[in-house]
Amino acid sequence: MDPLVVADWGGSIAGAISIVFLLRKSLGYWYWSIVATLLWLYLFIETESLMVAGLQLFYTAFAVYGIARWHLERRSLAVPRRLDHAGALVAVSILVATIALSDFASWASWIELTAVALSILANWLTALKVVWCWPIWIATNVLFGILFWHLGLWGLFGMQFLYGALSVVGWWTWRREASPEAPRPGDIGELARA
Repeated sequence: MDPLVVADWGGSIAGAISIVFLLRKSLGYWYWSIVATLLWLYLFIETESLMVAGLQLFYTAFAVYGIARWHLERRSLAVPRRLDHAGALVAVSILVATIALSDFASWASWIELTAVALSILANWLTALKVVWCWPIWIATNVLFGILFWHLGLWGLFGMQFLYGALSVVGWWTWRREASPEAPRPGDIGELARA
């Protein structure tokens, strides 16, 4: 079997599994993300999509940051500021490196840059569990859909539709969790008697 096809579809499936874990705010998100990004790193190096390859390095390094941060939060421990600074340094370094490696000779390079920059922002907001990560992920799905169509990476192109749908569900789920529940009819009676 063609290794590029395996990397394309294998990474896509691992990515979809990771999003399901993210819906639940589970650490499995970060672990499955690492599986997906390592497969995609190979794919993007082979297809000479250097900015997206750099993004996979960022995702992998940032997953370690996300794991550390979520473990601390789960134990109700303070997140050290140096950990957040390390995450920011990784993000900026990878973005600068991917820009430096690109020639911006075609329109696809600009789509790739925008998608990469938005992905870094979305990943940062995800690590902080900010609900607004989801609409940014949706925007990256649209941009990456265009890029992967152009590159003929059909597994990744098709998965952008699934990722977009899962992102809509995630946005709805996280917004519902963040908003205070409206009182139910039975609760109003209990409040009146109190």
